Amino acid sequence: SMRSPYTDTATFAALSTVLEGVGTSAYLGAAHLLSDPAVLTAAGAILTTEARHAAWVNSAVLKEQPWSGALDIPLDRIQVFALAASFITSCSSSNAQLPFMAFLALSIADASGASSLYPRDSVQLSYDSNSTDAAYLALFTGLGTLFAPIDGNKQTTLPTSLQGTVYAVVTTNDAVVSDDSTLAGPAILTLHFGPDASNP
Repeated sequence: SMRSPYTDTATFAALSTVLEGVGTSAYLGAAHLLSDPAVLTAAGAILTTEARHAAWVNSAVLKEQPWSGALDIPLDRIQVFALAASFITSCSSSNAQLPFMAFLALSIADASGASSLYPRDSVQLSYDSNSTDAAYLALFTGLGTLFAPIDGNKQTTLPTSLQGTVYAVVTTNDAVVSDDSTLAGPAILTLHFGPDASNP
């Protein structure tokens, strides 16, 4: 069963844009696992519908830009599960045990504590890892990943080229993100941008 964290129209719309965006990223991230053309076609049809839902909620309901950039962001199964886990309150005992666990939760706010973020903001990260390894904030945008070093106070500065929806994880690797190098996340960041912004 799922927890419903909405209490009014605005919070329902905010939840909807999260679920539709994660749905798009989940289908895109799983595409490489599908070899049967019929299954791939069905998954592609669902993916495009999820993307249209996300665009409609963002533009018509939330009055934001309908998309973030030229390309959507693929997420792997553990990243998707970590984002969905906060909504799941219980599962049937007859369900198969998942072969993985969610990463530690990650939240990000600007240095003043506000949740509205902009490129070049200094941000405060919150996660419960006691790792002493060097840490980086990996920011997934389109098919690329940008890295920002995290200081000893769990702070970093967002890169200038970010816009729209970005997924972020804390990782010990500043070149390639893997499940083994991920300490926490993902977190969903929304960086506002105007209608005259170019797609990165």
